[in-house]
Amino acid sequence: MEGLVARAYIRVSTDEQAQSGYSLMAQRERLESFAKSQGWTLAKVYEDDGYSAKDMNRPALQRMLKDAQPGEVILAYKLDRLTRSVLDLYELMNLFERSGVLFKSATEEFNTTTPHGRLMITLVAVLAQWERETIAERVKMGKQKKAANGEWPGGPIPFGYTMAPGKIKGGRALVRLVPDPNRAHIVREMFERYLNGVGIRGLALWLNDEARVQSATGGRWRVNTISKLLTNPVYCGDVGHGRRSDGPVTRVKGDHEPIVPREIFDTVQAMFESRKLAAPRHATGTYPLAGVAKCGVCGGPIASQLQYKTTNYYYQCLNWRQGRGCGDLPFTSIPGRLAEDAVVELIAGLQQPDRLDAFIRECEEEWAKKLGFDRAEVKRLESDLQETRQAINRWDHAYETGKLDFDDYLARVQPLKERSKAIQGRLEEAKETPAPPNREALVSTAIDFRKVWALAAPAERKALLIRALPAFGARIVLGRDKTVRLEPHVS
Repeated sequence: MEGLVARAYIRVSTDEQAQSGYSLMAQRERLESFAKSQGWTLAKVYEDDGYSAKDMNRPALQRMLKDAQPGEVILAYKLDRLTRSVLDLYELMNLFERSGVLFKSATEEFNTTTPHGRLMITLVAVLAQWERETIAERVKMGKQKKAANGEWPGGPIPFGYTMAPGKIKGGRALVRLVPDPNRAHIVREMFERYLNGVGIRGLALWLNDEARVQSATGGRWRVNTISKLLTNPVYCGDVGHGRRSDGPVTRVKGDHEPIVPREIFDTVQAMFESRKLAAPRHATGTYPLAGVAKCGVCGGPIASQLQYKTTNYYYQCLNWRQGRGCGDLPFTSIPGRLAEDAVVELIAGLQQPDRLDAFIRECEEEWAKKLGFDRAEVKRLESDLQETRQAINRWDHAYETGKLDFDDYLARVQPLKERSKAIQGRLEEAKETPAPPNREALVSTAIDFRKVWALAAPAERKALLIRALPAFGARIVLGRDKTVRLEPHVS
């Protein structure tokens, strides 16, 4: 077996592993020594920091599987570093067999080249999966028991609350939720604004652009985040347990102080339910721009208006038509076919290099404005994250080799872990925010757009726009002066 090329895989998922001999540095050193003892050449070490083995959605693992060549060996500290899922193990073993790749654990006797070895590795994987599922079930049952007793079950602290020592139980002080004096009033105002007719997207605009309040993770507010907040029973003094997919969440009176009166919370829930029952009318219909385009004055929805006793139709601002405010001047209706032809020309015109360059540049600027930083900052954050993780690994190594006692280790590592978490939060926000459109995709869509539009029925044209505009990172805006614009828009 001498002379093989090895690719080492290392992984940690929790802070505990750094204190129990499973740190990335410890795994790396063990695998380097093992490969040397076997006479193998270690081509590369693939590192997944902070990833569970419950599935194979791990970036370093996927890179390793792509890089591995026939005749090479995959080396791991233990099998559970590679996977804890039996189904994933079968998939990996079949992939290794088809690719001519071997597998070796540095601390366990496994040989994937024989039926006996494959049987043994499968049995160990079964035990690893059983252990993971047992731990998960115990954690779930513990959370449900705490919630049923009105205690905070743990997890991310809800926005508007902070933690404080609670009652003594079993010789230890439990933690409890208490309103955060710096944030609780924001939660109350969110509920009040929603009751007064401000929608979820309106709340997001208010929080991000007017109030300039960061979410619980330190990033911008998103529609889903606000919806979860407004439906979280913790704010009226209850604790919920159970999953929504299994039926209604059970609410139990908690031992924490509410931020929002119960009657206000229940009214907001009733408003949510009534809006769920309303059919989404913008997705279908005869007029492609109705409910899709936006008003260039107030940002409200554009509606259609059929001319009396004719087949002619117009587009106009719905807010202006219903007297809900749209500037001081009357909104000039735009003939329907004129507006639609202009939209087709705007999209089809993106195949022209100068117009395409200008549009992509505007998209990049809008993306940076939405995030608060540009692509250069993303690269800098990625570099900072890598350096921070390397620093953590160095202190891990110092602690494991006895050069630091535990208190010194925590004092040095904890700030680095907090910094790493903050950087990861900003990078996750960049990943969640739809990136500016791909140049090649825009060109290919623009080339065929006139032809597809001409062959489509009105309802199909609307469906086409609903799907195409988010992919373009754009929205259609109708101006008071009968202008039609295609503007960058990051949702």
